[in-house]
Amino acid sequence: MKYEINSNEVQRVKKPGITSAMKGYCSYSPTHANILQNATWDIINKNANFLKDNTFSGCIPLKHVFGFCEDYKRILISCSQQLILNRSMSDTSALHYTSVVGGDMARHGYRVG
Repeated sequence: MKYEINSNEVQRVKKPGITSAMKGYCSYSPTHANILQNATWDIINKNANFLKDNTFSGCIPLKHVFGFCEDYKRILISCSQQLILNRSMSDTSALHYTSVVGGDMARHGYRVG
């Protein structure tokens, strides 16, 4: 995932989930943690099963992923902005496997779309 302004790379993040979690642990206050519960930010793992009907819809502000978005408060006019999302070549990072009684594996898939 990378963010470009006028074809100049501003910031790149290879693993946004890990990056935003590490950034959150370092910079979020307890007040932020309460506000972000609807974004499933949950330190005590209270809402681990938040998915209903295997769908997820949400809005994630760029300041939670990219550090420069917290500090930059100006409006950008007459410039090209691109948010480039890269998909992994394998599905292993998008699938979660859990074991079921009887030894079978149930597969749950998550997709961005």
